[in-house]
Amino acid sequence: MMTIVGAGLVGSLWGLLLQKKGYKVAIYEKRSDPRLQKMGAGRSINLVVTSRGLKGLHEAGLGARIHELAVPVYGRMIHAKDGTLTYQAYGQDKECNYSVSRGELNNFLISEAEKAGVKFHFEHEVQELSIEKKEVHFKKPLAGSVSVSYDILFGADGAGSRLRNQLAKLFPDQFTETTDWLEADYKELTLPKTNTNLPALKTDALHIWPRGAHMMMALANRDGSFTVTSYLPKENSTWSFKKLKKDSDIVDLFESEFADAIPLMPEYLQEFNENPQGHLGTVRCTKWVFKDCIALMGDAAHAIVPFFGQGMNSGFEDCT
Repeated sequence: MMTIVGAGLVGSLWGLLLQKKGYKVAIYEKRSDPRLQKMGAGRSINLVVTSRGLKGLHEAGLGARIHELAVPVYGRMIHAKDGTLTYQAYGQDKECNYSVSRGELNNFLISEAEKAGVKFHFEHEVQELSIEKKEVHFKKPLAGSVSVSYDILFGADGAGSRLRNQLAKLFPDQFTETTDWLEADYKELTLPKTNTNLPALKTDALHIWPRGAHMMMALANRDGSFTVTSYLPKENSTWSFKKLKKDSDIVDLFESEFADAIPLMPEYLQEFNENPQGHLGTVRCTKWVFKDCIALMGDAAHAIVPFFGQGMNSGFEDCT
């Protein structure tokens, strides 16, 4: 039995690939089944799938189906403060990346893995790792704890990996972990499908409003809307989250820095106030494998800030 902790993007794809190779796979996930939940606002930066990530999807037999979920992105559109637009193509002959919702892709991978025979166990939170017994102890809501034996164990439980924490606690001379937090945080906003009376943004481009210490990005969704991410320093800057204390401060920020986006984002002020402030960090771990029975993968081994989709793509590359 192959045991995976984490039913995120990497854990779900890895489980599917192992199942297709003929192994029996069980995946344990702290969250409840995300397919049964309404996707939380402001918690999912749209991801860019590049050739590195596509290789993993192709090996799982899903490469051609990325078009069901994603929007092709052929270049970046730079928005200057004065409204000037500059387009930069990614490549030649229609070479492109793909914009995809993290939540939609995760739900798709879980469903495909389940169809292939992978067994999912949701609401199982790692509590402790027993190396001698080769067991993982999980906590279940309203049901106490449960112990699961493993032959080979994969930790794909994200940047805050409990498995990585356990290995670092049990073997501090072998496993050291560090998290370097970026000095900037982010807010997710939305740009609805463009009103016909307004000039439309190109849906096949990554839109960037670069402003030095802060910036804004927008990636298209399949319905013609955009997921927008605003990055600002936490503090110690002309524009920072710490200084945005009132509605008028937020309005001043957008009117000064992102004026051309305001007509396209009628709910930006409400969303900026209501959506959570996300944090960005890079995780480093000195060792990813323990003997011949445990391996860390994806963000659990090497989380990285998400500006170019490195996290997902490098995690999928772990699988290939």
